[in-house]
Amino acid sequence: MLASILTPDEMDHVQAFPSILRLVAPLTTALRKNLHRKQHLQSIKFHRLIDNEVITLSGQQLWVQLNYHLIHLMDFLPIAEWSTKKRALERFAQLHSLLSDAGELHVKIDLNLSDSEGLTLTDIVGDPIAVSFRPHHRLYLPARGNPYDSRSCRSS
Repeated sequence: MLASILTPDEMDHVQAFPSILRLVAPLTTALRKNLHRKQHLQSIKFHRLIDNEVITLSGQQLWVQLNYHLIHLMDFLPIAEWSTKKRALERFAQLHSLLSDAGELHVKIDLNLSDSEGLTLTDIVGDPIAVSFRPHHRLYLPARGNPYDSRSCRSS
């Protein structure tokens, strides 16, 4: 039904979105560490959340998908008191920084957008070196079971 009104590329993105949503943080970390090898990124394979079917996105589709997730994260930015909610803004800042540094930021974001106290997105994103508000955590996926089950994952 939905597939009949979308292009195959659009349908790939629709199917991938919920699964990539769960992978944004570890993907951002992995892509950041391997940014110097960006040109070698050919594809990513993962299991779709709803039925565990294997999905493949091309490298270019992954960058587009991450732009969709940046937009999604903007939708859920807190509306006030950003200075006390830096943890909530961390994923947005890290993803924005990654996409900018990779030359893959394809959405226009008004970084002058501010909260009720005048703190702007520029203040939050700021210098790419200062993006991390807390130490990075390593994600340990279980050897067996559902890798999307957060109860079976731990961070260090």
